[in-house]
Amino acid sequence: MSNLGQQLQEARSRLGFSLKEVADIIHIRPEYLGEIEENTFNIPLPTVYVRGFVRLYAKFLKLNQDEMVELFNKRHAQIEFSSEVSADRESLRETKSLGQFTLPHADSHEEGIERSGGSRIFERYRASDDDNRSPWIYVAGIGAAVILVFAIVFSVRLLFFPTAEDPEDSQTASASQPGQTPTPQSRPAAAVESLREELIGLVAKAPVYVYVTQTKDREILYSGRLESGERKSLIRDGEISIACDKAENLIVEKGGIPVDLKGATGKVQFLID
Repeated sequence: MSNLGQQLQEARSRLGFSLKEVADIIHIRPEYLGEIEENTFNIPLPTVYVRGFVRLYAKFLKLNQDEMVELFNKRHAQIEFSSEVSADRESLRETKSLGQFTLPHADSHEEGIERSGGSRIFERYRASDDDNRSPWIYVAGIGAAVILVFAIVFSVRLLFFPTAEDPEDSQTASASQPGQTPTPQSRPAAAVESLREELIGLVAKAPVYVYVTQTKDREILYSGRLESGERKSLIRDGEISIACDKAENLIVEKGGIPVDLKGATGKVQFLID
């Protein structure tokens, strides 16, 4: 059975096209089509692009695209495997080449150093195994030393420099002493209440169109249709105007509390201060 490149070349020849004519029609470089027909696929592009070229070329030649892509996948796997084997052989060849180099025997070094009066130094170097240690041993040692230093500093700080008390805690503690008036916590409560007042809730009992603006600057806070059961939360800044087409379908909440719309129905517009 002919390979992928042969099948493509034969199909092109039957249709009477040259590589240049096909390249102009399907917009693929003729040299790429030539690599495909040669079954070498030496194309400097990612595999996914080359696979797409094969599919497009097969489609133009009225061939089964899936079968052509399958042939490409098999051929590509063969090429990849051959490349890996060649790389392994080259690596092995380099290793063997390096293995031909032999180091002088240690005795010759020892003798040379002894003659120069340094035999004691040589023995100390030969007995040392520092060069065989992993560099990670030194990294781990440095890390342990840093952690130990931080632990000592933290312990000393806790013993001699206690953490300062929170101003609010100190106020509360001082106020709890006999004979002193407790400090009022009015500001946090006021801030919470102010936030509640700025929060406006819109709840649709049934479909209703709502248009909300701020009175002072006419900024639109919300404009749209709320479906049944839908809820919309808004943050206002001062007085707002709310207009709706069916007031009976809308619940307005101010700070979580429903606002009395006084039985309004139909199209209405009202202000909330």
